Amino acid sequence: MEKRNCRVCGVSYQYPVPKSIATRFYCDQCVQIPGEIRRVLELMRRKMDRMESKIDKLERERTSAEG
Repeated sequence: MEKRNCRVCGVSYQYPVPKSIATRFYCDQCVQIPGEIRRVLELMRRKMDRMESKIDKLERERTSAEG
């Protein structure tokens, strides 16, 4: 069994689990969301992750420049 992260909500889950509807990419809750909506949510999550990463990087650069 592997520990996976859902591409839509980011929750950590075990895969494969017998009789679970979870897939390699989506947890058992997000796999039930219609595909078109799931795709939009996945794209939004990726954009948010990138923005958070950029903010963290800028904060580190600012902190190192001040200190």
